[in-house]
Amino acid sequence: MNNHVHFTVGCSYDEAVAFAGRLKKYLQRWLASSGKTVDLSGWGLSARVIESLRDLRNVIAYNNRNGFLVNPDETPFSYPWGANRYFFNREAKLRFDSCENKRTMSKRMRRYLIRSHDADYINGLVMMDGYACPLSFCAITDAEQYYRNASHYLSAITRNIESQKEIAAEIGERLFYNDNELFAACVRMANDRFGESRPSVLAKDDKIILAKALHYDYNAGNKQICRMLNLDPGAVNALFPQSQ
Repeated sequence: MNNHVHFTVGCSYDEAVAFAGRLKKYLQRWLASSGKTVDLSGWGLSARVIESLRDLRNVIAYNNRNGFLVNPDETPFSYPWGANRYFFNREAKLRFDSCENKRTMSKRMRRYLIRSHDADYINGLVMMDGYACPLSFCAITDAEQYYRNASHYLSAITRNIESQKEIAAEIGERLFYNDNELFAACVRMANDRFGESRPSVLAKDDKIILAKALHYDYNAGNKQICRMLNLDPGAVNALFPQSQ
């Protein structure tokens, strides 16, 4: 992701607005000092109120899975630019506790990163692997307590794709799914609509119905649709020419 960020925060709306404003200011200063010309006039806050425990679980899972999905070389527990790798991961936490190369971020470094004295009062930010480790500023242990156990959390980020789709629709974001997630959705739709748990054996017209659902509701690519439904690439490309 190079044009937006996701945060799950516990604060008032006014505090969220102030947080987003500061983030924009610091990013603008960093880009300017690096000699990069980037127009941030369109930068804005899209806030979504969390309504319930179930909703909170889904939002945390949505944010934590969002980063690694754009990089097929990463898993939820290897993607470095987020907190997800530390959720229910004993080894990662132990590495943080015992890492010989970690160091506390100095006041000078904080000023350098945000081009401001605003962070002078912040202490305890730990540098590890070249950046501030999320364990030093994210309430990961608190967030873990909202799930029944590690298995419950893993299911939330790998299987509960309908809730992820709902959140994406609410905030106007396109969400993409890997083959396992798409196949699970495809099997469910085939069962619900045609009483068949094997999408690949459906009649061609039924496959076309599912292909459209996968394309429009799940942002599936043409190659993914071919794999899910065992359809001819030419037929799928003719249906969705802009997605080739």
